[in-house]
Amino acid sequence: MTRRTVLALTLPAILRGAEGFAVITQKSNIHPITKAQLKKLLLGQTANWPGGGKITLCLGPVGDPARGAALKQLADMSESDYNKNVMHLNFVGQSDAAHKTLPSVSAVFQVVKILPGSVGVVPPGEVNDSVNKLAVD
Repeated sequence: MTRRTVLALTLPAILRGAEGFAVITQKSNIHPITKAQLKKLLLGQTANWPGGGKITLCLGPVGDPARGAALKQLADMSESDYNKNVMHLNFVGQSDAAHKTLPSVSAVFQVVKILPGSVGVVPPGEVNDSVNKLAVD
């Protein structure tokens, strides 16, 4: 495979990342979430809703454009930076911040639908009426 071929294969994924991301939760959850709260979730600085309930953050697999967009736009992090942060949290015993990396975007939808208090990061074009799309302030 030549260098040009590799670039041609990876470019569409980079362009899809520019689409951004949507934040979903169970149909019954209508509370908005701020970018600052999402950043704290990503960084493991909080694991609770403002009212006190536990939040589980569900992300798609490494390479998912919505995951990459969320990391970049919310925390100005690359995938490598995010992984280092998660390892640090585990090392210092703060791994109770519930982050779940799931094998696919459809798995994110499935977990969010059944796990109370969970939020998921998905491509905006894939949001459907089985979940609630949260307004991000």
